[in-house]
Amino acid sequence: MAKYNLLFSLLVLVFSLNLKATTFIPLSVKQQLRDASGVIRGVYQGSTYKKMRGDRVITEASFKISTMSGLKNHEVINKNNFKVIFPGGKWQGVNYQISGSPTFKKNEEVVLLLTKTSNGFAVTNLALGKYTIKKEFGKEYLSSALFPNHKNLRSIPLAQFNSYVKDYFGSGMINIDPDKFVYKGISKERKQKTKGRRPASTEEEATETERENSIVWLVILFAFLGFYSAYTTKQRNK
Repeated sequence: MAKYNLLFSLLVLVFSLNLKATTFIPLSVKQQLRDASGVIRGVYQGSTYKKMRGDRVITEASFKISTMSGLKNHEVINKNNFKVIFPGGKWQGVNYQISGSPTFKKNEEVVLLLTKTSNGFAVTNLALGKYTIKKEFGKEYLSSALFPNHKNLRSIPLAQFNSYVKDYFGSGMINIDPDKFVYKGISKERKQKTKGRRPASTEEEATETERENSIVWLVILFAFLGFYSAYTTKQRNK
């Protein structure tokens, strides 16, 4: 009987932990921004999946970004294919479902709160960091994907949200300039050309040093010739 009581207690504990892991508390936008590294507005393009260390499977979702805040220029390599990760996904025919992870529909336009991690930008607090966009009477509003009926999260004016973002990140949601937000890096061809080559300033210094050495040797040569000429003349006059 003791064994059955212990087993029942363990099952209750595991069940309680699972409930705790999938329970979300509705937080205000200001509270959620404290955990975020940035915010983007974009259209969902599609997803791929990766297997990480410890057999963890993650989803890598792609978005076409229109506006953003909090992210640095070099962090947006391609505004038309910006990657966002979250746990769960499909790997070798197996579906790894993580309760609480966000879901997206093709061409769905969303606003995402993001947290920077060692593996890339992740959706802040899973599905809690996802907001859908709706329009009413010519104005845009954000609605929490997780709490669409919550009185404080179901209809947030975009202008008000932008004000919160500006207070936290120093600037509101700004349009992305493709000329400024595409990191090109150093091309392979350029690397090959410059590999093993000294900088221009170093080459100039080397040339100047070689010139000075040549002058010194010329002075020594002329001094030797002068000394030799004087010596031979002296020997001839003896």
